Amino acid sequence: MNELIGASTIDLHALKLVCLVARARSFTRAGEKAGLTQSAVTRAVRNVEERLGVSLFQRTTRSVKLTPAGAAFVGRAEALLNEAADIGREMKQRFGLAKRTLAVGLSRSVGVGYLPAFFSRFRRDHPEVEITVREGAGGELLSALRGAELDVAIVTGGGEEPVGIDVCHQFKDRFVLVSPQGSGIPSRLGKAQLRDLSGATWISLAPPSASAAAISDWFTGRGLKPPRPKMRPDSFDLIVNLVAQGLGIAIVPRRVLPLYAHRRPVAVSTLVSPPERTLWIAARSMPYRSTAIDQFVASVLF
Repeated sequence: MNELIGASTIDLHALKLVCLVARARSFTRAGEKAGLTQSAVTRAVRNVEERLGVSLFQRTTRSVKLTPAGAAFVGRAEALLNEAADIGREMKQRFGLAKRTLAVGLSRSVGVGYLPAFFSRFRRDHPEVEITVREGAGGELLSALRGAELDVAIVTGGGEEPVGIDVCHQFKDRFVLVSPQGSGIPSRLGKAQLRDLSGATWISLAPPSASAAAISDWFTGRGLKPPRPKMRPDSFDLIVNLVAQGLGIAIVPRRVLPLYAHRRPVAVSTLVSPPERTLWIAARSMPYRSTAIDQFVASVLF
């Protein structure tokens, strides 16, 4: 009974410190993130280990690794910390205890040309909600969703939903070929015309990217060699700007183009049976989802 009482008195702050050490693999770096000294973090972790009666970390002069017990503990601890964060967020947003906020993640490959459509109606209907936007790789954003760092993310998806993630909405996005104005490339391209462009200067999205993979697979599926690009930017927005400057040709999502229609015009060619991708509006799986997330998903303009 005393052992159960001792284990039950481990507070959330101590759980968070254990998880920080596990992620950083260092007591010193965990202390820096928590604003504590290395010795304070060490004492807190040792206190947890003593209460549990198990070792959570294997410590050497060069590394800190989780023991099997530590790995099991951290998995449960992170779930508990996320649940605690959900409780706090729900109370604030449902009962008006704090200003409503919405943290949105946007995959780099989606393109900022989408932003007006994603946010315009929501901002009009809910001006009281404070929005923060974080750009990153799709996998990084999904991890941030699971860790309660984001409320919703817009990423390239497709296939089965990842564990711990709810896909609130999805839609298709077709690709087109863009070239500098006056390049003389036909307005509609089939297999023969694409083969004629094999010697052109291509610009392609840098891997790893689901969009880049979809384009490469599309070429292969038509018996064509995927282009060997001379440049590999990490966003379609940058690619469109480079094409407009006359530096090459590229295949990009059609939805990226409206932002550049007047400022940096490019020639657009449609593709026969074009490649396409699926975009997800995703949120973390949880018993309660804030009204701000539901309102954001409902307001997105496709």
